[in-house]
Amino acid sequence: MPAKRIFEEKLKKGQNYILCSNHFSFFDIPTLSASFPDAMFVGKDAFKKVPLFGYMYSRVHVIVDRGRRKGGYDAFSSVLEELDEGRSLIIYPEGGIRSKNPPELARFMEGAFKAAIAKQIPIIPVTIPYNWIILPRDKRYLFKWHKNEVFFHKPVETKGMSENDMDILRDKVRNVISKQLKKSNSNEHR
Repeated sequence: MPAKRIFEEKLKKGQNYILCSNHFSFFDIPTLSASFPDAMFVGKDAFKKVPLFGYMYSRVHVIVDRGRRKGGYDAFSSVLEELDEGRSLIIYPEGGIRSKNPPELARFMEGAFKAAIAKQIPIIPVTIPYNWIILPRDKRYLFKWHKNEVFFHKPVETKGMSENDMDILRDKVRNVISKQLKKSNSNEHR
């Protein structure tokens, strides 16, 4: 299912970014992978259990082992190393598919914002407004045909920010995504 990609601003060549997207559907991962193919994902270790895919995923992307006390620290260290290597990362700041009422966002975790500030790297808020309709999170896993769009919003600069600004940065990114979700989905139900 093709996705229309909408960029609010042309991205700078050679600049790495942290892309923060809403996450309501298992279809979000292939949608963003096709939209931003050079970026690495930061994902949960449950993917390692998927035959063949899990092996490849864990060799290419950053895995977060939430079952280990030190798992978050290890993943954060890996994220910082990848950013130092010049790679862009895709992080779902909700920490998985957690929203009980899509298209309403769940609470955002701080890892992406902490990393962006530590490395002074811009964050691109990303809105995927319709995947929760295309592949709903229910036990049937049936696709429904629907238009598919991905909004890459203007990068949010972090230069000069400190950890004291983390809540402001997180709220700003969350508000951009939330506003687009409301706009896109209200247009759907007219």
